[in-house]
Amino acid sequence: MEKTLNETKSELVRKTEVYKHTIENQINELKGDATKIGKVALIAGGIILITYFLIKGSKKGDKNLKSKKVIMLDGEKYAISSAQNESFIVKAIRKYMIIFLASLAKQKLALYLQKLNNNTSNVEANSPKTFELQEKGS
Repeated sequence: MEKTLNETKSELVRKTEVYKHTIENQINELKGDATKIGKVALIAGGIILITYFLIKGSKKGDKNLKSKKVIMLDGEKYAISSAQNESFIVKAIRKYMIIFLASLAKQKLALYLQKLNNNTSNVEANSPKTFELQEKGS
């Protein structure tokens, strides 16, 4: 009881379609994963950039606290700067502001990742069955 040529051909075409759909599903999953990773990397980069500018901005204030004196010596001008020390309170406030903003950014990133993870698990639960399961069901 050999299979006829048409039956073999139709079986091969069916298997080809199953493989094609499986590969398309896997490619779509990879695209989704790459998009999620890109978003997380973009958010993390943004947080790092914002923290960098906050720290840089807080240090810029230190430069403005220095007073410069100009003296004349042998007909030439010389600038002498004397560093003024910041008070302990100002340093502590600046430090706590940076820590607070960094922890706030960390919390937002953690919430986003948790939401992203929940969405991923929901998508995986509702995703079509793989080729092996489809093959067994046929």
